[in-house]
Amino acid sequence: MQQTPTALEMAGRSGLENTEADLLEYQFSHEPATWPHKWGWVVYRAAYAPELDAAWTNLEQRVRDATGTYVDHNTTGEEQGLVPFPQHLAEKQDFVFVSDPAVLEGVSFETLRAEHFQPWARGEAAGVEDHAFRGARYNFYLVADGEALRSVAGDAAAATEETGRQRFPPFVNFVQGWVEDGDGFDDDGEDGEGEGGGNWDDGPMDRVKVALSQLAVSSYTELNAPEMWYEVMKSAQVHCTPIRN
Repeated sequence: MQQTPTALEMAGRSGLENTEADLLEYQFSHEPATWPHKWGWVVYRAAYAPELDAAWTNLEQRVRDATGTYVDHNTTGEEQGLVPFPQHLAEKQDFVFVSDPAVLEGVSFETLRAEHFQPWARGEAAGVEDHAFRGARYNFYLVADGEALRSVAGDAAAATEETGRQRFPPFVNFVQGWVEDGDGFDDDGEDGEGEGGGNWDDGPMDRVKVALSQLAVSSYTELNAPEMWYEVMKSAQVHCTPIRN
């Protein structure tokens, strides 16, 4: 598959001249006419203990709220605050929350990828596997396993008396939807752990824990360029070790 330039490079404009709404429009312009031109994450629930039900509901709402508006900028790049999306883009927002205890209880990330996410993506966007510009919707999926849901459930109770800060912020698992031979990360030839806790030269890394506070439209539009995945991994606020296939 050919190398995909970043969304800003494809738009041919500086970052200050693009808004998240512009980049979503640009994404749609590179999709085949047969695709539905929707945007939004697919989120799978993989743990079903009754005490996690409220956390799943909370997670759904927080994912939706995080992408309900975007940051507007003036011509000099100064933030002007959050603004709603134009109606035609708001109508194209489509989150898919999949909850099926009979099938997904304890399911592995690999099984989700091969038996659920990839078939869903092919069904919604024919030819997506071989397309040069899949966009964030078809390149990644989110997983709420037991650990993630417990982090959401413990949000209010996770502060320490000493610091008043959360020890372990609420997070969700971000996973690559398509892992190809040779995928990996070369941090300018340097070994060791990156900022997110991953060992960057240790083979393909297909998942990372991302704090819910980091979910925003900017994260979505950045991930329309698949190479930005490694920037997400390096900047993840939840200390973790990405897991190899």
